[in-house]
Amino acid sequence: MPRSNEGAPGTTDQKPRWEGPPENRPAGYLPAEDNPEVDRDAAGENLQDPNRSDLTDAVTTKDYQASREERIRTRAHQLWEQSGQPDGSHEDHWYQAERDIDEEDRASGQRGGEATP
Repeated sequence: MPRSNEGAPGTTDQKPRWEGPPENRPAGYLPAEDNPEVDRDAAGENLQDPNRSDLTDAVTTKDYQASREERIRTRAHQLWEQSGQPDGSHEDHWYQAERDIDEEDRASGQRGGEATP
């Protein structure tokens, strides 16, 4: 049931809620319904969460990126060995490994990363 100060979704009357620090709330945003300092969001984080590497990305951490790259490197090596260890096909194996790892992450509910040559 919409509140009197909220419009229908998708209209200019709708006022979104600001989940960030209150002092940074843009004009036109309503305050958060919970306390973003202590209450956890859908990613299980809050504004005091020490594991976040960047406030613009609540999921990706440096540890995750390092782990992902190592998994891609291992998978690319496996693909290279399976294909008979040919010379000059390292990029093909790397890109296939990225696709494989991203598919594994999607299947397990983790976040897939960007392609990195």
